[in-house]
Amino acid sequence: MRQRARHYSLRTEGAYGAGAVGPSSRADVRICRALWQETKPGEPPRSLAALINGLKGHAILPSHQANIMLTVCDLRNVHVYEGLELQTREMAVAVNATAIITDWWARQSGEKR
Repeated sequence: MRQRARHYSLRTEGAYGAGAVGPSSRADVRICRALWQETKPGEPPRSLAALINGLKGHAILPSHQANIMLTVCDLRNVHVYEGLELQTREMAVAVNATAIITDWWARQSGEKR
């Protein structure tokens, strides 16, 4: 008998427990806005993807971290706007990508002090 794949929602299940908000691009937004404010004049773009690519294009955000952020952003967008329910492997990508970003930012923040 074939086992049915388990589906996850960014808002209701996964490593964060029932009812919690799972991996999202909130950390990406916070990090990117902080980098923008430190290095660029004016308001940042409203689109997260445009903000990430702008920082990457000016060598403010390393390519690896930018690509990881774009992965989380894309997973969130297909979940929210297209109704895709994330399965176990997709949720693992989102959780681990978020950890990569937050670990990198913690190291960056520690080096600046």
